[in-house]
Amino acid sequence: MNHHQRIAVLDGLRGFSIFLVLIGHFLQFNPEFQIQNDFGGVGVLFFFVLSGYLITELLCREYEQFRKINFYAFYLRRVFRILPALLCFLIFLSFLVFFGKVTDVAWYNVIIHLLFLRNIFGRGISDAHLWSLALEEQFYLIWPFVFSWFYKFNLMKVTLGIFLTIIFWRMCGIYFQIYPYESGKFYFRSDFRMDSLLAGCLLALFFRKFKKKLSNPSSLWGFGLLFSLMLWTWFGYLNINLRFCYLTIQTFLVIGVVGSLILNQSKGISRLFNLVLFQSLGKLSYSCYLWQQLFFVTQEPNWGQVRSMPWNLLILLGISLISYFLIEKPFLVSAINRFHKK
Repeated sequence: MNHHQRIAVLDGLRGFSIFLVLIGHFLQFNPEFQIQNDFGGVGVLFFFVLSGYLITELLCREYEQFRKINFYAFYLRRVFRILPALLCFLIFLSFLVFFGKVTDVAWYNVIIHLLFLRNIFGRGISDAHLWSLALEEQFYLIWPFVFSWFYKFNLMKVTLGIFLTIIFWRMCGIYFQIYPYESGKFYFRSDFRMDSLLAGCLLALFFRKFKKKLSNPSSLWGFGLLFSLMLWTWFGYLNINLRFCYLTIQTFLVIGVVGSLILNQSKGISRLFNLVLFQSLGKLSYSCYLWQQLFFVTQEPNWGQVRSMPWNLLILLGISLISYFLIEKPFLVSAINRFHKK
């Protein structure tokens, strides 16, 4: 398959991921339902694995072509991809805090967000979802250098070693209760959670080395993994005895789903992610994720119908479209143009 098709199916999976986040938050935080679930958590996990996979695939292509990594170009793309839309959200959030429309966020959280430390510091519900963005940016700060240093010297083994070490550290931490489980440290903190991104990195490195030797699995395998993941999401977390390995099993299931989709890009269940709905949501996923918390999670103070279906969804989609076409896309094109002028 060509590069465009690969990106297409994964863009669809990204759209499906934000769909899971919205559904999960709607069911859990809507006063009429309040159904406990972890669909949002699975959506975020998909984002992490996809990010790790895509960034490693791009780094591999760059290194194979130029025999080095252009760190300037890499971080320029990250800055222009992430900061403009994030700054717009933080400015708007600051106005809401100033005028008393958001009361759960402290003023200093803006500084925490700009330093990408929300997975470690800060409080509040309206901006709590940005912990995942902080974790991603912390990862991107380190991974290109690790990749460059070890690419010629067993990068896959080094990555696998770090991946398994983090899993072991988290499982031991939960099992021996070094922190209260309800504190969220095992879910948010980098040393307990970076394996989610490394999972995608491992998948990219594995396919680079062994993809030609793999025969395409049945598309039913992908469906079975996805169905198992949904069941595990819905019921598994309720079992307190499985807390220490819940996220680990979830991660391996997501690796299986993403891997199956990559190997079956135009077959079976993969066609689901090529639907216009998920392809379109995939393009808007970053903006949707930035803004959804205000309309789907936070309930106080009361904003009236703005936080009720279908208005919250329509407003979110409207803001996401504006953000994508007027902020994200122009800045990303600008970053690419600047790089080519160098």
